[in-house]
Amino acid sequence: MIFIEGVIGVEFFFILSGFILSYTYGTRITEKKMPLREFFLARFARIYPLHLATFLLSLALMIRSFLKAQEAIALPWLRMFFNVTLLQSFIPDMSYYLSFNILSWSISDEMFFYLMFPLLIRLFTGRRIKLKAAAGLLILTAYFTAIFLLPVQYHQMIFYINPLARILDFIWGMGFFRIWQYIKSGVQNGKKTVHGKFLPTVVEIVPVCLLVIMVMTAEKIPFVYRIGSYYWIPMALLVLCFAQPFGEGIITKILSLKPFVFLGRISFAFYMIHNIILNLAPGVAKHLFRTDLDQVHPALRFTIIYAVVLAASIASFYCFEIPAGNFIKNFAKKREKPDSASRKAA
Repeated sequence: MIFIEGVIGVEFFFILSGFILSYTYGTRITEKKMPLREFFLARFARIYPLHLATFLLSLALMIRSFLKAQEAIALPWLRMFFNVTLLQSFIPDMSYYLSFNILSWSISDEMFFYLMFPLLIRLFTGRRIKLKAAAGLLILTAYFTAIFLLPVQYHQMIFYINPLARILDFIWGMGFFRIWQYIKSGVQNGKKTVHGKFLPTVVEIVPVCLLVIMVMTAEKIPFVYRIGSYYWIPMALLVLCFAQPFGEGIITKILSLKPFVFLGRISFAFYMIHNIILNLAPGVAKHLFRTDLDQVHPALRFTIIYAVVLAASIASFYCFEIPAGNFIKNFAKKREKPDSASRKAA
């Protein structure tokens, strides 16, 4: 059941993204301490280089399959365009939003969230709370009405893939950041008392238990809810509680150990690379080691593939992602300096 519900990992990522961006950039953007250009450049430099690299690798594998089959190379140029520009998840066609590195559809969504973030964060920090609450209620009503009215065959395409629907996950994370701010400020100002040294640990365990219970009972819930709203509360509570509003619990202390922090840093590479390696693994094992991977014991097969993906992720992070991101930022700074000098001269 846990593997069937693996789709919730993307939801957690979207909710966490809304929370983290609000924490890291929210105040700096609303108080105009950070230019929007700098924000967009930082986010672009973080995710686009690896997306482009995995796209090119997937394209090379496609061309290789054409050559191997001795077929004429017929490249899907339009799909390539939408994939390179990270617009594929807006196209209601599986051959587009699941093209090349199929996992990049979520990066397409994420890029849309980044573009919308400066507007959303201002809406969250402004006044007119009642008006915003009414607007939020209206959006949720439209969301669930659409689920009820749309045929089942459109559910994955709209409610799992399309950024206009998935941005609700991102906004949900932003909303829980505001709750975290309220709790944290109350604790720091003495308005809320933290009773007992075990409370932070209990606060961390509760959402974990809730999530486990909901996963174990998920088969009774229609799939369209499981790819979205069903996990909104446990996922958001998970993010909220592990942000330590009442202090650091035992689970947070364990996850703060260097090995887990390191795994978190390379997690984006792991996510983007693993599906490509899974597809390549059977052919590589057969040609290099004369071994049918399906005949290998499942535990050993999992260990080998996991080790390969982990090694590739580490190499990608240090040898490609960091250098590529730094190159983009430095290149932008060099372009910015001549422009600033010319404006001063004018």
